[in-house]
Amino acid sequence: MPGTLYEEIVARGEVKGRVAEARVAIADLCEAFGIALTPERDAWVQAAELHQLHELRAHLKRERAWPETLPG
Repeated sequence: MPGTLYEEIVARGEVKGRVAEARVAIADLCEAFGIALTPERDAWVQAAELHQLHELRAHLKRERAWPETLPG
């Protein structure tokens, strides 16, 4: 099918962009709430998938603290 590869590439780019935005949002929330984004925490954020980042962001907004257990 024409366009399938192109559409897949575009979709991947959109997901990468959303992941990057989620990472920035988490860093911003940590800064705003005085939560230390330690190298260990930042490494987790950099390796996390989009749904994990969304769960973490929701937790940070709700609790204003880093979770004891990270989203899986």
